[in-house]
Amino acid sequence: MLKGKKKLEEVPPKADNRPLSNIDFSALLNEPAKDTEPELPIAKTAGLGELIDESYTLLRAGNFERVTLLAKRAAFMDLNSSLPLAIQKCADFWLEKKRQYNFKEANVRGDFLMESWQAFIKIVVKRLDTDVDRAIFCIKSYVFAQIVSEYERQLKLADSFELYLKLGRAYKIKGEYDMAINAYSDAVAMQKVSSQALAELADCYAIIDEEDKAKVLFREAFYHDAGEIDLALLESSLILNLKERVKALGLESEFLNEWMAVYGVVWGVFRVARELKPMEYQKLNQNIHLLRTEYTEKASKKAKPLLLYRLFWFIDYHRAVLDDKTMAEEYIKKALLEIRFIDERIYKDYRI
Repeated sequence: MLKGKKKLEEVPPKADNRPLSNIDFSALLNEPAKDTEPELPIAKTAGLGELIDESYTLLRAGNFERVTLLAKRAAFMDLNSSLPLAIQKCADFWLEKKRQYNFKEANVRGDFLMESWQAFIKIVVKRLDTDVDRAIFCIKSYVFAQIVSEYERQLKLADSFELYLKLGRAYKIKGEYDMAINAYSDAVAMQKVSSQALAELADCYAIIDEEDKAKVLFREAFYHDAGEIDLALLESSLILNLKERVKALGLESEFLNEWMAVYGVVWGVFRVARELKPMEYQKLNQNIHLLRTEYTEKASKKAKPLLLYRLFWFIDYHRAVLDDKTMAEEYIKKALLEIRFIDERIYKDYRI
């Protein structure tokens, strides 16, 4: 030890020997308690209805932690109500997903939230016995605002067909159909023959009652590759009604999409046609020839609806021909005879 330095000794604090009656405890009582639940954004005297309403506001803001606390309080206020517990289950699910989201790479966050939404509907919402529509709406508003933000951020870095498609789906689920149409249109501009993109764009137009546009686009989508279309992503009554009617016919479920194309024309759903360009007409003729061979020589079940649908397109093309009506009528008669040979019932129901 250095000379001239004295070791400092710890001096214990003096005991407060005042009588308890003379000690002011107000400062201690007003200090926030440690290791307690987060402060709730609503008065402790609030009723059940106020707690539920505040929970909806917090769900829309993505404050799932506080929702769980409010739901617990609400549950003790009315033991007979199942709504607080149902709201808590929804909030608990998204609280965990939000924590996981923060650790995800930036380029997969949008996909993670979309997958989480699908899981939420499947494993939480469908198992609830209580009507939680308002809670679901509030959660959807928050979640899909985040999804849209993630996809738009990625699109600022580089255009992508897949990202435009995903962005369109996010806006569609949000109920912002005009924005969805813009995103789907951008996707179609990048891949003009994508049946999936065309079908989802058509679906949006059908939902907002622009049926002529929807019918043209659906007709186009089912022409390029009907089998590519994921019917689970379509929700307009126009397409759902067609789907159910075709299923009721008892045709091969494996080729449901292809038969939807045929009956879409027969029943007038896809009867709004567009004019084919010369190159498109040549390709149509080639497809008809190939499918005719597959159907007659290989007995392909899939080739049958595909061939019928293309014969409808062939007839529509010649109906629009203005320079040589006589020749056009001959082509139409031959096409109708082929349709009759392939399927008598389709021939009888089909109207030019």
